[in-house]
Amino acid sequence: MKATPSALLRGLALLLVLPALGRVARAQTQGGTPDPAFSTSEALRARRPPQPVAEPRQDEAAPVGVRTDARAEQAAHERAVEVAFGPDAVWLALRGAADVRLAWLELGLLVSDDSDVLVSGRLMHYGRPGGSPVTLGIGLEGLVGFLQSPSAQAYGLGIAGSVSYEIPTAFRSRARLSLGYAPHQLLLADADHVLDVGLDYEVDVSESASFFAGYRHLEVGLEHRPDQDLDSSVHFGVRLGF
Repeated sequence: MKATPSALLRGLALLLVLPALGRVARAQTQGGTPDPAFSTSEALRARRPPQPVAEPRQDEAAPVGVRTDARAEQAAHERAVEVAFGPDAVWLALRGAADVRLAWLELGLLVSDDSDVLVSGRLMHYGRPGGSPVTLGIGLEGLVGFLQSPSAQAYGLGIAGSVSYEIPTAFRSRARLSLGYAPHQLLLADADHVLDVGLDYEVDVSESASFFAGYRHLEVGLEHRPDQDLDSSVHFGVRLGF
């Protein structure tokens, strides 16, 4: 039987197609791919189960407006004791973090040269806008005062605030203005008002020690009697962290 040209062409096509079909069958049996350009390493990676992508670690975000290096106003001291001397009075204070979130507790004792005594406690919150050298503080103050001349007493609540400005110097330093005021509506006993204004320049000589100097005016207004100045003079002091 003579082979026709069309039969020869069909046989040649069959010889070319059969090997390709065999490769496809083997690839499907092995779970691979019929693409001959698909390399062995790529096929192994394709069979490997997808690996979980680790999300980039994010540090705990700091509260808005609050410094993270020194907790705003505490001059890098978590806890600190403060002592100041002047011609009119002696001041002793203890500062530290309160249990209330982001709050600082400040307890102070002032004894004047007339033996007047004022005990105060402040609960303060401090904040600083990002990148700003200015730190703001606001809080509440409780006070108890005993005056000797004239004999009088003062108990009550007030508001307190502060503004400090970081100054770029070789040693970290700042200027700070503090204010406390208790109106007569929040006072008991003999007091009509209590005003406490201070302006200080502070220098951190180390991470746990600061020196400051400034001026303070602390007066207690009495009902039907002249106001009494417990302190109205310059002072020098140190703050030691522990």
